[in-house]
Amino acid sequence: YGDWLPRASASIFYAVACGIVSCAVNDFFDRGEDLWYKTNAFDHDTATGLAFVVLLVAATLALAAAFALTWDWQVLPLTAVGVLIAWWYSDNLFMKATVGVRLKDHFVLEMLAMSLGYAAFFWASLGINGVALTNAWPLVVLVAVDFAGRTVKKDLADVAKDRRVGNMTIPVVFGEAAAKRVLDTTTVINCLLLTLFVVQSKMPAAALAALIVVALEIVFRRYSRWLSQWRYFLDAHPFFLVISVGTLLDGLTFAG
Repeated sequence: YGDWLPRASASIFYAVACGIVSCAVNDFFDRGEDLWYKTNAFDHDTATGLAFVVLLVAATLALAAAFALTWDWQVLPLTAVGVLIAWWYSDNLFMKATVGVRLKDHFVLEMLAMSLGYAAFFWASLGINGVALTNAWPLVVLVAVDFAGRTVKKDLADVAKDRRVGNMTIPVVFGEAAAKRVLDTTTVINCLLLTLFVVQSKMPAAALAALIVVALEIVFRRYSRWLSQWRYFLDAHPFFLVISVGTLLDGLTFAG
């Protein structure tokens, strides 16, 4: 933890970059579906939008390469996996034509994509912070489960659009009541994983930060429509930001 301040600062910056690039890729390829029910930043200029998305992806990978060379080589491949999943998840033109399936077309692939993609980003963020996976693996699983729940929450908000375009999400296939039960289940699993992390953790501030995040997500679940106005910032995910502050505080403690 001798260089805890630059590591934690870099991790926060990395979290914002990964959140923005994932959200931008999704919005660009969803612009046709979004037109009839909400505003999309890429509605009017396709060429500029694609150039913007490619630039964001390139900048994020360059940022990951710099952090990999500085601290942990795993940051670059993990970021590349996360970016690839984000692109494959949304792209109906290139990736689906090549691979034969778009990940968001069915709820099983959608939940796996969201969980694994953001778990990869978070694992890379831990590497930047100098945190060994052996000490923090419950947090990586926690992020994966949390994003499965966030996928269901997003699908509940988009259920009318998904029915119209034929996306086989959990609310469309099983109904909104079942989707809410899935959301409650992921919350319970998160709390159990968090308890495990707190019990075995040598990073008390990071554990407390994770507890704060879970509590805030439960409290603000009913305000998803208001929160959607701040999507580009919130989709960087509070886990990344708050836990980065937690690891910073832990680093300060160890350094002192």
